[in-house]
Amino acid sequence: MIIIAVNGSIYFVERNPFILWIEVIATIFIILFATSIFITQLRRLGERRRDDEKRDGQN
Repeated sequence: MIIIAVNGSIYFVERNPFILWIEVIATIFIILFATSIFITQLRRLGERRRDDEKRDGQN
């Protein structure tokens, strides 16, 4: 992989298309994994807030 910096932008040049597609697929998997973790954390936060509201209402 070659990294080229031009006018403040960075360009990646991969001469082997097979490796390029593996990198693209790996990037997609990483993004999907990060998104799923983010959604899971948001759901847990919502559950905690609901549980805290229930506890405050009972006392």
